[in-house]
Order: sequence, then C-alpha cells, then structure tokens
Amino acid sequence: MYRFALPSILLGLAAAGTVAAGDSPTIVSEEGQVTVHPVEHASFVLEAGDTRIALDPVGGGDAFEGVDLALVTDIHGDHFDGEMLQGLAADGASIVAPAAVVERMEPQLARHATVLGNGERTTISGVTIEAIPMYNLSESPRHPKGRGNGYVLEV
Repeated sequence: MYRFALPSILLGLAAAGTVAAGDSPTIVSEEGQVTVHPVEHASFVLEAGDTRIALDPVGGGDAFEGVDLALVTDIHGDHFDGEMLQGLAADGASIVAPAAVVERMEPQLARHATVLGNGERTTISGVTIEAIPMYNLSESPRHPKGRGNGYVLEV
C-alpha cells in the first residue's frame, strides 16, 4: 500500500530537483510503483498499477485520458475546471472535491461528485482518500483555512 499526501508529493520532488518540464518520475517500492505525470501548475496525474488519479485537472486535456478518479482542491480556475470535469465524468471518472467547489459545479456534474470536507475519508475505486486542510500559511483571503482540500491517498 502506498500513502501519499497530495500535492506535496509533486512539490517535494520538484524541491529535490527531480522533476523538470516533461519529466515523469517513478517511485518504486516492494509493493509496486507510482508514476507522477506533471501537467501544469497544481495539475498532475498519478499512475499506480491500473489506476490513474488526476489532481486539479486543468489544461492539458489529453494528459487526463483514462483517468479513474479526479481530485479537486479549491475553487480557483487553476484548480477547478468545470468543463474538464464534465468530460472526465462523461468518460466514467469519479470526482472528489470540497463543498465550495461542488457548489460551483453545474447541477448535473455536482450530482456525480463526492463532497469531502477536511478530516473526512472515503474509498473510491480501491483508493482511500482523506481530505486534509489546504490553505496559505499567511492570512490570505485567496486560500482560507477550511475551504480547500489537500489529499492523503492510500493506493
């Protein structure tokens, strides 16, 4: 079983200098491997076995083909793209997002989304998802504590 805090996995790899434009680093363990495909800004795809998980699927439409699960962290356009999510849902992807994001979705899409608040957990497609607080450390109205989610995954 893998346990990852998202998006800190990508940030950690970038800070270590192991992720450059076009890179797709792979983490290998006795239990298998996970490959990280950065797309742009906060958007990336994790591949763990046969499961593809998108975080903040924005831009790079082809990069999100075959996604099983889409996780959205916050309401801003660099994290939340309703049209992209509509397409992913139409292709069978499950969507998880905080309430503030789901409230901004078209009603048809919102009915298919799972709302997860800070501290809540769910399991979808064999992936256990725990929502943790996502916010700016400074007092910023852009990302107030309690509205957005970070995610810890067990794959």
